Amino acid sequence: MKKNFILFVLIISAINSFAFEGELHYRSMVNADEFMIAASKGLIFNGVRNQTVLIKGNKTLITDNTQYCQLYDGDNGKIVLYSLACKKGLRFDYEFYRNFMATWSRDKRIIRINKKVSIELSPTIYNVEEHQLLEKYESYDMKAYKILIEHDNNNDNFDIYCINQKMPSSYYDALYHGLSIDGDKLIVKFVCHSLMKLSKIDGITKKIISKKIGAKINKQPKMYECAELKKIAARDVSDEEFSIPNEILIKDSEDIVDLYNILTEHWHVLQKNNFQIEQKQIEYEINEDWDF
Repeated sequence: MKKNFILFVLIISAINSFAFEGELHYRSMVNADEFMIAASKGLIFNGVRNQTVLIKGNKTLITDNTQYCQLYDGDNGKIVLYSLACKKGLRFDYEFYRNFMATWSRDKRIIRINKKVSIELSPTIYNVEEHQLLEKYESYDMKAYKILIEHDNNNDNFDIYCINQKMPSSYYDALYHGLSIDGDKLIVKFVCHSLMKLSKIDGITKKIISKKIGAKINKQPKMYECAELKKIAARDVSDEEFSIPNEILIKDSEDIVDLYNILTEHWHVLQKNNFQIEQKQIEYEINEDWDF
């Protein structure tokens, strides 16, 4: 009897230790000021995103309603970013791109832009507050994190709600970007308010930059982003669902400038094809009904 009980406990422990396999559906909203949108040259745009996240093993594939796809393939050590709109994509070494995207990490990082250029970054302030919540997400217990990250020229304020669910490392790399949160957490709600602090610029330079980007310079550019998990579905995911369509031209890269170029082309193709993204004006505070 004792052996049977021990075996039962071991089986339950093994089941609970399995990482999630299936799909997640997120709905997110971005609202940036005019200067940030203009300066990004199309990389930042306001409106609603609907994202489908497929997970199997240590692979995470994110596809959104703008036809942009991100494959974090931890099993094969590659990250592939591709556009279904312009039929192009880039393949990066996993650690190279992961380190570049860990923008919310508390660790000092050496970011390699390309083979010749590297930048050292580390936050000046990194505060994390953790709270256990009484309310649940479906049947899951929820935990809230309040995080402040401050660098010399910008700061990010986060409110993140998570549930206990073991996830593969590729999920954390794709969605957490280095945030210091306990392991085995799946994001169900996410709010981020980013505020930049621009250096002093003389009047003539300010006019030149404003003319070049097509917008008035804001001394403190800001962007607000929020997201909510709309559906969680555990299911068997086939390897074919991670396949990259044959018509997509994939280029191996070690240069982050390539990423900027392909994102710009992606957005220009969408504009040329009169792609309409759902637009909803939101404030820099969010109501608890989460109706953006």
